[in-house]
Amino acid sequence: MVKTMMKSLFCTFFMVGAGIVSVWAQASPSSSEEKLKLGAEADAAVVTKYLWRGQRLTDDWSLQPSGSVSLGSFSINVWGNLDLAAVNEGDVLLISENPASTPGNSRGLQGKFSEVDYTFSYQMAAQDASIEFGSIFYTFPDRSASLPSTVELFGGIALETVPLSPAFTIYVDVDETRDDSGDMGLYFQFGASHAFTLGHPRFPAVDLSGWISFVNEGFSEFYYGAANRGVHDVNVTLTLPIQWTE
Repeated sequence: MVKTMMKSLFCTFFMVGAGIVSVWAQASPSSSEEKLKLGAEADAAVVTKYLWRGQRLTDDWSLQPSGSVSLGSFSINVWGNLDLAAVNEGDVLLISENPASTPGNSRGLQGKFSEVDYTFSYQMAAQDASIEFGSIFYTFPDRSASLPSTVELFGGIALETVPLSPAFTIYVDVDETRDDSGDMGLYFQFGASHAFTLGHPRFPAVDLSGWISFVNEGFSEFYYGAANRGVHDVNVTLTLPIQWTE
């Protein structure tokens, strides 16, 4: 695992370095200074169920804090899932193996982090598009006995000036799926979005977005024990932003 993480970090920073050299070579001094801007942000979400790529991982309330630090186009994010209810017994993950608490284990993982993820990414702007790539390290602090940490590399492109703003992202597990099934798990996601203008001073638009994903046999074999491939999950989101001030 350590060797895999080091190799993945090396690949990520190599790609980031190449991207930085390419962008800076075309940037003016002023734009280069802007790209070195330091930033930080944090947020937290309370959800009724923890869903990840179509899978219910915690079938009750969870707190999901997140924090990011960025330097120019490079960023580091730490995200976690804290169980707020006693529905996870410990070393289990999928909802089919995720029963309610029992008398012998009344609290389960309540009040504990069932997952903490670390994302290292680099985002760059190209003509009419946004490109992002990096690594994600998945860790499971209170499930480590039967659920080892794993590593993904990812890369994506968003075509911002094309109708429906299509976006394509591919995630490749280079660690546990390869060791378990011999075939690296691939998760490919295609998304699109559109804003419908309402013209209201408080409700300017309705945002409609969604995605459809596809997986290979390495992904399905690792997560479900079945060598299937094809469509995996579909998501549609309708958002109504509120503008308090003009």
